[in-house]
Formats: sequence, C-alpha cells, structure tokens
Amino acid sequence: MRNPLVDATPNDIIRVIKKALVDRSFRNLLFDLLRQAFGEEFHEYRTSWIVSEKDIEDFIRAKKLKGLREQTINDEVRYIRRALAELGWNLTPDGIREYLAGLAEEG
Repeated sequence: MRNPLVDATPNDIIRVIKKALVDRSFRNLLFDLLRQAFGEEFHEYRTSWIVSEKDIEDFIRAKKLKGLREQTINDEVRYIRRALAELGWNLTPDGIREYLAGLAEEG
C-alpha cells in the first residue's frame, strides 16, 4: 500500500534541517532515509555542486581581499566561466576528471 502524498512546505524542510544541524542522531536518521528514498541519486547529488553567480562573486571578492590585480582576477574568472560552461556549471568528481583529461589531450 502506497503512502498518500503529504503536503510539506519549505518551512517544514527548514525545520528538519535546523534540527539535523544540532542533533547528530537526527542527522544520521535523515541521511539514512534520504539514501533509502533516493538511492544512487542521493549519493550523486552529495558529490556534486551547482555553481552559481553568487559563488563567482564570492570568488572575486576573495581574490580582491588577497590584493590581486583587477586584470588577473578578470582573466581567472574568464577561464573559470569557460570551464564551468563546458561542465554545465555542475561540478562532480567524474566531470572534473573528464574535463582535465580532455585538457591534457589537447596539450
């Protein structure tokens, strides 16, 4: 017998996450349930990062704090954006390995 769909709100999710942040046993239970419900998809999601514009802005801010020249920062960001575009702005261990292997083949 299938469970009926239960309506949950973003606030419900936030409450669960806040509880998991302070209670390790609750966090372990949450992760176990997510693994059971989503299987391999959960594992893949945990090992990936969708890069956002905010991440790029944070990177630029960090480089400025280190005192890098504006041109150096712009060059680095241009190369990073090019790589991210090829990776679909999604960083995964396999995707990065494949990208680096492709660069090595190109010389």
